[in-house]
Amino acid sequence: MQNMLINFCHVTGWLLVVLSFLLIGFSKFKHAEFKLKLFSFLKIILVYQVTVSVWQWFIIGNIVTNHQWLLLLSQILCSAICYLSVQRRKSKSRPSLDSFSMD
Repeated sequence: MQNMLINFCHVTGWLLVVLSFLLIGFSKFKHAEFKLKLFSFLKIILVYQVTVSVWQWFIIGNIVTNHQWLLLLSQILCSAICYLSVQRRKSKSRPSLDSFSMD
């Protein structure tokens, strides 16, 4: 029973990572509000991945056996890419001092 549940969580994790990469690719064409919602979604997925990894570590004693560390690393990479994209979008939307005239 535990192995089936662990495998289900592992498959769900990989599907969420694939979905994350697809949404990040799609977000290149969207506005900042979509990216902020995507970033909050990715944070929720990251919490799920960490929870499953800790749970799996307590049950199995090793997260290296089924590449759970790779799943965590790819989810952290997704979150970092989205965070940098949000920061770039915010900096583009702010007016700079060069656009104002001192006359």
